[in-house]
Amino acid sequence: MRLWLERLLQDVRYAIRGLARNPGFALVIVVSLGLGIGANSALFSVMDAVLLRPLPVAHPEQLFALDLTESRFRSPQPFSYPMFEQMRAVAPSGIAAMSRIARTHGRIDATSGGTSELETIPVQLVSGEYFRMLGIVPALGRVFGPGDNERVGQHPVAVISHDFWQRRFGSARDVLGRGVTLNGAHFTIVGVASPGFRGLWLESPTDIWIPLMMQSAVHYAQNFSDNNADPEKPWLNQEGIRWLDIVVRSRHDATAIDTVFRQWLAASAEKISKPDNRRLFLQQRVIL
Repeated sequence: MRLWLERLLQDVRYAIRGLARNPGFALVIVVSLGLGIGANSALFSVMDAVLLRPLPVAHPEQLFALDLTESRFRSPQPFSYPMFEQMRAVAPSGIAAMSRIARTHGRIDATSGGTSELETIPVQLVSGEYFRMLGIVPALGRVFGPGDNERVGQHPVAVISHDFWQRRFGSARDVLGRGVTLNGAHFTIVGVASPGFRGLWLESPTDIWIPLMMQSAVHYAQNFSDNNADPEKPWLNQEGIRWLDIVVRSRHDATAIDTVFRQWLAASAEKISKPDNRRLFLQQRVIL
C-alpha cells in the first residue's frame, strides 16, 4: 500500500511539473474538463427532471399525451381548440389542453398601488379543466374551473406558481386580488398552485397560468400552424389554427377520442378538392 502511494505521488508531481512547463496546454485541459463536467451535469439534470423524477400531480402514471401525426411532418403536430372541444365531449375521465410556454413581458402590482418594472415571465394558457384533471389543490385561493373558459377575452384571471408566490410576493397572504399585466392585458390573481408544481413541461417551468380564452388579449402567437385561417384574429374558434397540446387521464378516453377524430377527418376531407392533398390529409392519426 505504501509503495502504491509513493508511486502515485511521483506521478502527481511529474504531471504538475509537466503542466507548469506548458501553461497553455494546462489551460486547455482545465477548460476541457470543466466543459465535460458541466455538460454531464446538465444532461443528468434534464434526465432527472424528464425521466427519473415523477410529475408533481395526482397519479402521474395515468396521464397520457395525445399526439397528432402526419406523414408530411417528422414531429407531432398540435391540435386546434375546436378539435379539443369535440374530444372533451367524449372524455369523462378527464382531458385538458394547454399552450406551450410563452416568455411574456409582465409587470406585477406592488402593495403601494404601483407596478414593478417590466420583466420576462414564463406564462402558459390552459383550459378550465387543467388543474382539476391533474389533481392540483391550490395552496391559496382557487384554481381554474370550466367557467373560466367560456367567452373569448372575458376571463382575465391568473393562477401563479407557489415558487413565484414566494419569490416575487414574499409568500404574502394578500396576494389574492393583486394584479399582473401581461403584454398589456391586466389579470387578477385568484390562486396559488400547490408547492412543487410548475407545469407538465419540467424542462420549461411556468410561473403564471391564464385561461385559453385570453389568447388574443395577451397576443400569444407561438408554436402554431395554420391552414386557411387568420392568425391575427382570436384562435379559439378557428379550426385551421393548431396550437394546443392535449393530455388525457385514461386510455379508454383515448380510444373514444380517436373515433371522434376519425369522424372529423372524414368529414373535413370532403372539402379538399385535390386528390393528393386529400390523401395526405387522411393520413393523420391521433396516438398516445
